[in-house]
Amino acid sequence: MTTDAAIAAEDRNVEFQRTGRIFGWFFIGTFVFSIPAVLLYSNVLKANYVLGSGGDHRVALGAFLELLTGICNIATAIVIFPIAKRWNEKVALGYVASRVVESTIIVVGAISLLSIVTLRHAFVTTHGAVPS
Repeated sequence: MTTDAAIAAEDRNVEFQRTGRIFGWFFIGTFVFSIPAVLLYSNVLKANYVLGSGGDHRVALGAFLELLTGICNIATAIVIFPIAKRWNEKVALGYVASRVVESTIIVVGAISLLSIVTLRHAFVTTHGAVPS
């Protein structure tokens, strides 16, 4: 026979396992989205990108993947917060805040790379003319 306490403990374990799986999928998502994004940025990191040709779609796709990385970063913090809060609420809140700051920096970096693409388009439309 099982008691109510044993049933409650089992339900709590099932909830922890479900939360852990969701956390794991989001954590894997951060790697799945970030690694290809860095590989797609290889053109922008070259010194002659603005003067060169092509690669704009790769940079846009990389920026999109970086946005997904930021979403997965924040999601990992939000999903694990209720469990971490039971251990220490200040540490759990600090983890959420650090992941939000990290995601903000990632998104700002993606926007910066997209601004380089915009600069390249502006340079191409003026046919490389230098303003006097």
